[in-house]
Amino acid sequence: MKKQFYSHLVSIKILSIELDGLNLSSKEKEELLELAHKNIHEEVMDTIASDLEGEDKKRFLELVEAGEHEKVWMHINEKTKNIEARIKQAVDQIRKELTEDIKKLKTS
Repeated sequence: MKKQFYSHLVSIKILSIELDGLNLSSKEKEELLELAHKNIHEEVMDTIASDLEGEDKKRFLELVEAGEHEKVWMHINEKTKNIEARIKQAVDQIRKELTEDIKKLKTS
């Protein structure tokens, strides 16, 4: 997965460990982890974009697309409040839901 500006806040290692307990091929596991990354990415982007308006949102997306990680953080910290905590909270919720889904699969 491509390094994102929020990568230092996000880990899906627990999902990888949970998936190890299922009878999956390495390709299947890789695909499921890729889906988890995509879900997390969408949630992070939505969390941030919901706090931005007009030109600020446009600038944010331009910086993300350009891979300007430091500038992304400068921009969103200037335009939002407590964004890192809110990103962590959103990611934790997704990770929790995915972990619960995996555990259900193990018991069925």
